[in-house]
This record gives sequence, structure tokens and C-alpha cells, in this order.
Amino acid sequence: MYTAWLEAPRYEEVPISTLSTISSRCNSLSKATTTHCVHAAHVWCLQRNYKAGIIQESDNGVFGVGCFDAFTTWVQIPTLTARDYGCNGVERMQTISCMKAVKLQCASLGFSGGLPQTWSNGGVKIACVNTLRSMVEVTLATLKRYHSGCDNAYKAMHSPCRSAAHRYVTDAHRCTCKDGYTGSDCEVPPLWTYGAWSTTCNSQCLQTRTARCESATGIILSDSLCNLANRETTRPCPSSCSRDVVPPASDDWVPW
Repeated sequence: MYTAWLEAPRYEEVPISTLSTISSRCNSLSKATTTHCVHAAHVWCLQRNYKAGIIQESDNGVFGVGCFDAFTTWVQIPTLTARDYGCNGVERMQTISCMKAVKLQCASLGFSGGLPQTWSNGGVKIACVNTLRSMVEVTLATLKRYHSGCDNAYKAMHSPCRSAAHRYVTDAHRCTCKDGYTGSDCEVPPLWTYGAWSTTCNSQCLQTRTARCESATGIILSDSLCNLANRETTRPCPSSCSRDVVPPASDDWVPW
């Protein structure tokens, strides 16, 4: 599959109920990549003074919506069909064929990428952008590491693969192996960030602190993507245990 880097200055978790008020048929997480939910995300971003939007995640009752600025224009379906014969109706707006057709249409306008946004009267509103980096080919094995449901190329436009691509890109594109995660041959090093050590000992004579495993862009990652040996949320108190106040440690905030 091919993945591109698109800057979305605003990313927010939006409840299903919010998008369903914009489009009543966007009423389930399973519909994240349908034309109705894509339209709803587009309108939601317009309401926040952005030109375009994309649903990047769908989990726990919310959609992860990214909003960005773009050059937008309306294109009639016959124009897109000429770019890719499989893009032959507005109902196919979110298919691989129409995604390819929109990219080619945006390229003809001098942009490196583009996404369909909404539809009306036999036309599709597209958003054209210059991506931060050129598209790169990413193996299914690599994307599956980010979302187990992205296990087939035919799911490229489905929610699991869109989420996997989003997570892959936000993880600072550190995966260097060609054939998916194979231990030491592939490094996807997340960053552990820590809060300050507590200034009191607990009943086990330990200090505690918070720990978060994040991507380089601040996305909190699942345990499966993190080396839990680096969690380090407790340590013996640095002085005799009296459960009194102890001095803060010098390494109160340590990124790995």
C-alpha cells in the first residue's frame, strides 16, 4: 500500500452523535469511510474554519477527525471516470479507484495529493494539497503491526487500514524494515515520557511517577507498540524509608 504525509493542524476525537447530527446516516463507527461520514467530517471541519477533513481513527465511540487547509474544487464524475474507469459514480467516492482519480486530478492542477470530501448533483468536491513527503510503499505486514485488521490490500480504504496508515505516519515514520516487524531488524522506537517522582514514599517504601508511551507527535500508543521494560513507574525511596517527604530526583523528566 502507499502512504503519504499530510499535515492536519487540528486533530480531535469527535463523538458519533456529533457527526450524526450533520449526516444522519453517519451513525456508526463501522461507517467511518462511507461517503456520509466523510461528508460529515468535511462539514465539521468547515465549521472550524478549515477547508477539508478526514476521519483517521474510529474507536471507543468516537471518530478521530483531522482538519486541514487545501485547495478545493468541484469535479464532475465523467472527469474522474476518465482518470480511472472504476470511479463512475458519487457512491464510489471512497473507493480505491476514486482515490486514484482524485489524486490524478489534483496532480493535473499542480498538487501532489488529494482527497474527496463530499458530493452533489453528480459531482465530487475534492481537496488538493501538497503532501509533506512523497508517497511511500508500506507493506501490509508493517501496517498490520499498527492495526491487526489491516490484513488485506482490498481493505486499503477501510477503517482498519486508514487507522494503521495514520498511526504509521504519526509514529515519526521510524519503521525501517521492508518486510514488517521482525524484531531487531525493524525499529519503531516510541518515546516514554515521565512525570515527576512523588515526593513521598508509599506504604511499600516506593516512589511513584506517571509514564506515557507516545509517538514522536504525542499520540499515546498501545502497550503492544511499547517496550514495557521502560515503563518504570516505581523505584525504592532514595533514603531510609520513613514515608516522609523525600527530595525529588534529578531525572524527573526523562524521554527515552
